[in-house]
Amino acid sequence: MIENSRYFRNIFSRQGGIIFAVFCCILTLIWISRSYSRTKVIHLEEQLSEQRLLALEEEQIPTVNTLLIPSQRVLIDITEGEYEDDKDYLKTWRRTHTNTPDKGGNTVIVGHRYKNKPEYPLFYIDEIKKDDMITIYWEGEQYDYKVYNTFEVDLFDISVEDPTDEDILTLYACDWSGKNRLIVQAELQ
Repeated sequence: MIENSRYFRNIFSRQGGIIFAVFCCILTLIWISRSYSRTKVIHLEEQLSEQRLLALEEEQIPTVNTLLIPSQRVLIDITEGEYEDDKDYLKTWRRTHTNTPDKGGNTVIVGHRYKNKPEYPLFYIDEIKKDDMITIYWEGEQYDYKVYNTFEVDLFDISVEDPTDEDILTLYACDWSGKNRLIVQAELQ
């Protein structure tokens, strides 16, 4: 009886080791596949952005809602959504409870930014300065804004999304700690 239980333990531990090794191989393949797909998407987004920048130089207004930060050569789509599943992390999105440029008031556009990942559109938000220009292409129209304020707020302070009488653009993304938001505000010209 004791011999039989040792025999089964040895088989189980060998089989368990093999099963664990196969499981690890499968996880590694999935990770490599996702990483490759993500790299491909980033590359395609960069190519598309460059093509759109060239089109802008020829004064062709983008057909999709777009954010342009000329000082950073950022040209990126603006999507719509309130919740994480609604957004593509490599794009920006407009907070849907805020205004649109054509309606006036406070248009709030946000994006993600992660340390050591400059492919995110607001990666360099902390380098936007007073008097920089930002352009929004919205529903086939161009809206030019001039930066008048940059500051930080607590992560949970959403007062920057409040309605305003002035026609402004508010951009924000988290700082590197993830505990604060970096805010850029610009007024319509």
